[in-house]
Amino acid sequence: MIAIISTKENKKNNISIAKHLENKGIETWNFWKDTSGLSPKEAYRQNLAQFTALIFLINKDALTDSFILSLYKQAFDQGKDIILVMQTRLDTSLPNWFFLENHDWINAYDVSFDTAVNALTDLVKEYQGEKRVNLEKSASNARQTAAQTKSRKQSLLIIIGVLIILGVLYVILNQSSNSSNRDKKIIPTGKKLNPEQMLIGTWALKDYYDDIQRTGKDLIDFQNAIANLKKNFRMTFYPDHTFKRVGFAPQVEKGYWSLDEQNNYLIISDLKKTGEDRLKILTLTENELIFEISSYISPQKVSVVRITLYKLPQKQQTNN
Repeated sequence: MIAIISTKENKKNNISIAKHLENKGIETWNFWKDTSGLSPKEAYRQNLAQFTALIFLINKDALTDSFILSLYKQAFDQGKDIILVMQTRLDTSLPNWFFLENHDWINAYDVSFDTAVNALTDLVKEYQGEKRVNLEKSASNARQTAAQTKSRKQSLLIIIGVLIILGVLYVILNQSSNSSNRDKKIIPTGKKLNPEQMLIGTWALKDYYDDIQRTGKDLIDFQNAIANLKKNFRMTFYPDHTFKRVGFAPQVEKGYWSLDEQNNYLIISDLKKTGEDRLKILTLTENELIFEISSYISPQKVSVVRITLYKLPQKQQTNN
C-alpha cells in the first residue's frame, strides 16, 4: 500500500494521483479515504507499518506545515521509503540539497501534471518490485533521481556528518582509533590565549571536503549549495558560553557551547539543553577551526568529512 500525504489545500492533486495509481492496480491510502473514524494523525500512525512507500506532495504550504513535517519525520525515523513530488522549486541551500539528495523525487513544477504522474507511477512500480516500463522522454525528464535506496541511505551517514558540524543533527563519529592519522593541534599565540579564548568570535565556512563522488547536476547543485553556505553561514561564540548561528537554517539559531576537559571536543546544545553535539577538533588556532568526521559505511568503506572554519576580522564581526 502506498500512502499519499499532502496538505488539505493540496487535496485535489492528492486524490488525482491516488486515482491514477489505483487505475494501474496500485493500492493507495490517504486521509480522505480513511474510514476508521480516527483522527488523521492517529490513522496515519496505525497504518504506517503497512505502507510500502510514502508519497509526500511538497508545495509551498507543505514546507512550513508542522503536521506534514511531523508525518515526514515519523516515516523517516522508521526507515520508510519516501518519494517526493516537488510542486515548488526549492532555493539553493545545503539543507535543501541534502533533503532532495536522499530521496527519489519527481519534478512537478517544470513539467505537466500528467507527465509528472506518469513518472511517479513508474517509480512506484519500481518500489513494488515490478519491471520498469519505458518512459517517454518528457516523463523521464521529470524523474530527478534513480531508485537506489540502499546507496542513498549509506550516503545519508556522510551527509549527517556535515550537518553535525553545523550543530543541526546528531553526531556520527567513527569510534575507531584509526579513523584519522591527523593529530589534534591547539596552537597558542604570543597573546597566550587558552582554547576557549581562541574560540570567542565569529566564524565562517572556509572549506568543505568529503569523498562522495558526484557528477553532472548533482555536482553543480552541491557546488552551488557550498558557495551559498560560504557566503551566508556565520557562527559566533560568546564569552558567556552562548552561541549564535545564522545562514544555515531559515531562522537564527542560539544555544550553549563548551570544551571538554582535554579540549578535544567542542560541545554545543540548544537553549533548552535537550541534547548535545560533540564535535571533534583537529585544529584550533585564533583564526582557524578544523573538524574531521569518519563515517562508518562498511568494513571496506570509511567516508571522511572535513570542514574548515575561519574567524572573521574584528571589524566584520561587529556586523553579525
